[in-house]
Amino acid sequence: EGPDSEDLNSVFSRGEWGHEERIMLDVSFPLLAKVLGSEDDPLESITVPHLLAIAYAVGWSGKMLSVVNPIDFAGQLEAAIEARGDIQDIGAAADTNLATAQGVATTQIQLDAIDLYVSMYGTIDSFAGHVTALPEVDDGHVDCSAFPRLAKLAVRSGKVPEEKVRSLAGRFRVELPPSTDLTEAAKAKWVWGLAQLSQCITVRATGWLKLSTTQEEFDANVLELSDDGRFTSEWMTERRRQRAESAQRERARRELGTGFDPTLTPMDAWTHVSSGVLATGADADRSLASDAARSLRRFHDLELEGGGLNVMKMAAGTAVLTAMRRKGHGLDRLGVAPSGTAEALQYVVTYVVPTPTPTFDGGEPATGTAAAAAPLEAPTVRLKK
Repeated sequence: EGPDSEDLNSVFSRGEWGHEERIMLDVSFPLLAKVLGSEDDPLESITVPHLLAIAYAVGWSGKMLSVVNPIDFAGQLEAAIEARGDIQDIGAAADTNLATAQGVATTQIQLDAIDLYVSMYGTIDSFAGHVTALPEVDDGHVDCSAFPRLAKLAVRSGKVPEEKVRSLAGRFRVELPPSTDLTEAAKAKWVWGLAQLSQCITVRATGWLKLSTTQEEFDANVLELSDDGRFTSEWMTERRRQRAESAQRERARRELGTGFDPTLTPMDAWTHVSSGVLATGADADRSLASDAARSLRRFHDLELEGGGLNVMKMAAGTAVLTAMRRKGHGLDRLGVAPSGTAEALQYVVTYVVPTPTPTFDGGEPATGTAAAAAPLEAPTVRLKK
């Protein structure tokens, strides 16, 4: 793995946006001040985290975080309001959309966000009608969908387990409110904290963290992150080696299957492998059992003369079960024979009869280069009548 060279050195990530910093609105941004306050009582100033929370509520937090200075974002909002010229859409559709948006709002921040949206676009369209709820701990998870990098750690729909969020917050000293605090101020603090975390780790680091299968493993990996939010090249190289070994072991496990189950009986084995033929009718089932039992006489000790259907199945099942034990297979590797009796018989006999070891020159087992060069012929299975 090569070094992780992503640049996380943004103004926000460097902490140059003061948490207590206030943006003065009444003189520089009078239209924005009226929207967030009122015509008679314009809002004099707003803290940067509060403005970020308003932006978050209508899906603009990414836009705000992309600017160098939060004052520049306030200027963009002022220009958009000015361009609209206080013209609002009217009519049933506009009224319905506005009522829908206001109906889902549960905080004053969301209501302020709706007023801001309407002042810029004349109405809040149906897509934006579902105003984004401010983040909080819900059923042990935090909605990080507004922050794509964090959302990669989600287990479902952008929701990241609270333990993972707090693990990262502890590593990078990001303050988050307690999960029991559901006040508007706490929710705004969640927005600020998640925004900080989203710029604390690189894309590649997020990808490696996502591979953690347990919280304990996640916590351990977080501690391996450097202060600049990335894993070292050596760490990633070693983890890739471990993943390759693990994948090889998993392939070997799948190749082996569940393994032989000593509690299986001959009838269990036969019922499984012949289930496709049985589904086609009793006559086919009887024919396959009889043919298989006779064809595989050297793989069982049962007397077939005068035996009924169950004797035939027991005999054939004994031969199949013996092969399963020899190969270390479970029912998953045995599989189900084709539904046609001729094809099914070939399937069963080929499974049971051992494949002879290839020979080369004088009947000795081939080895090394000779084995590689010797042509292999498919084994011929002779069926006794």
